[in-house]
Amino acid sequence: MKVFVTGGTGLLGNHLITELLAQEHQVTALVRDPVKAVRVLPASPRLSTIVGDIENADNWLSSVDGMDAVIHAAAYFREAFGRGDHAAKLQTLNVDLPVQIAQEAARRNVRKTVIVSSSGVVYPRADGSPATEADEPRTPVPENEYFQSKVQMEKALRKIAPELGNSLIVIR
Repeated sequence: MKVFVTGGTGLLGNHLITELLAQEHQVTALVRDPVKAVRVLPASPRLSTIVGDIENADNWLSSVDGMDAVIHAAAYFREAFGRGDHAAKLQTLNVDLPVQIAQEAARRNVRKTVIVSSSGVVYPRADGSPATEADEPRTPVPENEYFQSKVQMEKALRKIAPELGNSLIVIR
């Protein structure tokens, strides 16, 4: 299977790529830093990289053409590390971009699109039992803008899912 992965050098992305290669899939990874990619990603003839950034999706989004699956593991979360207003970037990169990726993948006949959300969108149930992936995301999440952006992303993806015509999976 041919798989396109965003966030290739991130913690989740590089472990995911390692597992996909172990299962003998052909992987194309979106990476911001090609030097880091060489350092952290396994050397494999089944791995190719595309240098790009989620802030400039128009430069790489056409690369999902011909893929069997797209896994969007990249996200904007820098608001946790610095002060300031991050609302616009969180909306653009964590809500609008995943919707755009899902729509473009469907338009290009990609069979499966996997979008990574966050466990931070769920809270224990009112009775104190643990939440599961079947639970609705909590909202609002005033203490964490990143988690709130993931809640908004899930809602936006749920809204467009019926019109996509492919398999859209959101994982937490």
